[in-house]
Amino acid sequence: MFSTRFIALLVASIATLALAKPTVAVAPTPDVPGDTINACTNLNYTGNCDVVAFVNGLCVPMPSRQVNSMTSVQVPAGWACTFYDAKSGTACDPSTGFNTLLLAPGSPDLRIQHFDDAVDTFKCTQLCAVS
Repeated sequence: MFSTRFIALLVASIATLALAKPTVAVAPTPDVPGDTINACTNLNYTGNCDVVAFVNGLCVPMPSRQVNSMTSVQVPAGWACTFYDAKSGTACDPSTGFNTLLLAPGSPDLRIQHFDDAVDTFKCTQLCAVS
């Protein structure tokens, strides 16, 4: 019924969220400054790396050498970034392709999320602490 990729992604996401402090996503507001991710073609943030700027809540295409080649990615603290495989659909649309959610520090090995060499676009949303 569910694919192995989906179940592994679900387990990895739940484990990540269980270890994280409670957070709430802030509504996308393009006027809020963004930050950067560090995307690399090899494990442990090595190989060809690109620093990619983003704005809160907006879809960003990956640099051409990272498209379907990214193997590790660093996500800044205070952000939740969803990475999309849009081969079968529209960029940053979770209903038309696979995606994975990462919090800081990101992933030194996207094979763990079953998302190695699969990313086309991404979208990050700023988080705020829940008191």
